[in-house]
Amino acid sequence: MTRKTLLDRGAERIADVDGASAGDERERAVYGEAGAFAATLTMHVCVLGAFVSALAGSIVLPLTLILIAMLPSYGIFWYCKRRGVDTFELLSRNTRHRLGSAIYVGAILGLACLAMGYTVAQGQGLLPLTVKFTFVTDGLQEVAGLGMAVGGAIGAVLGVLAVAWVLRGYRRRAEQDEDW
Repeated sequence: MTRKTLLDRGAERIADVDGASAGDERERAVYGEAGAFAATLTMHVCVLGAFVSALAGSIVLPLTLILIAMLPSYGIFWYCKRRGVDTFELLSRNTRHRLGSAIYVGAILGLACLAMGYTVAQGQGLLPLTVKFTFVTDGLQEVAGLGMAVGGAIGAVLGVLAVAWVLRGYRRRAEQDEDW
């Protein structure tokens, strides 16, 4: 990266990796690990919150939490790409843990989508609440809920398969590089 854009300078200011408070190399490494832990924790808490709120019959809150859960990952991918680091190559080095995490998050997201689909179809969440919602009329509510549930489940499965496929490809390339 030869020229820094306004967005790059803003990201560096937010990260503050070269500031006076950065400390020595060990402190910077620990600080980076803490940031990775915080991003992972944010993702897991948001995904679980989306699932629980979907069970309660909410639609907007789970969708918002899912979007918030994606922000740290997208931020990491963007930041690394701008600095010439291949994130997928790094992730492929620890395939079993990463694939397990992808399956876990994909399963919870799929269940949240199923719960939101149930809410749309039935007008109430899986957890019994006294509030009943009507989203659409004349039989469209059940179809919309079924479509949301099936689409969410298929999306979750395809997402896990995509992660496994990408990590497998990077791992194969790394094995081929070692053979040469």
